Amino acid sequence: MAVNGKADFSKGLSSQILRYDAVGQSSVFATPEAASDGAGFVSLLGLALNPNNGSLAVSDFAGGIKNYDLLTGELLNSISTNYLGTSPSSNFLGGLTFGNDGNVYTVGFDTREGANNIGAILAYNPLTGVAISNPNNPNSNIFVGPDSHLNRPIGITSYTPPLFGNSQLTETWSVSSPNLVVV
Repeated sequence: MAVNGKADFSKGLSSQILRYDAVGQSSVFATPEAASDGAGFVSLLGLALNPNNGSLAVSDFAGGIKNYDLLTGELLNSISTNYLGTSPSSNFLGGLTFGNDGNVYTVGFDTREGANNIGAILAYNPLTGVAISNPNNPNSNIFVGPDSHLNRPIGITSYTPPLFGNSQLTETWSVSSPNLVVV
C-alpha cells in the first residue's frame, strides 16, 4: 500500500487463500483474521486436505489452524495451537499434514528469548480442536517435544505406503527444519 507515494505497511499485509479456475483466473477463497491468542498478524504457511470430510486445513505461522469448507470458503473452526500458554502466543507454526489416524499434525517452535527456537510436534483432532497427547505422556498437550533436534521446524509430512501381500500398515513421518531433516 502506498501513502503519499511511499510504501506504508503500518496496517500490515493481508494474507489470502486464492482459488484458481481451469483457465488460471484467481479469486479470493478466504482472508483469515489474526488468531485472538496469536502474534497479531497472519502468515499462512501450510495447506492440507482433510481426508475425513474434504475440508481445507490451513496453518498460520503466527497462530493456529483454520479449517474451511472447500466448496464455500466458510470458516468451519479455528484451532488454537498456543502450546506454551503465553499471551500473546510465543510459539510459531510450520506446515501441517493429516496422519493415518485422521488427526492433523503440525510443527511449532518457541520464540521466547533464550528458547533457541526449539521445536515440537503438535497433534489435534481436526473437528473438535482438542490437542492429542503422546500416549507416553498423556498429561501433555504436545505430541512430541520440545526437542533440540527440531530447531525452528517448518515442514511435516505423513505418508502411508500401499499395502502389498501380508505386510502391516506402517506410517512414515518426515520433519524438516533449516538444519535438519528427519525421516
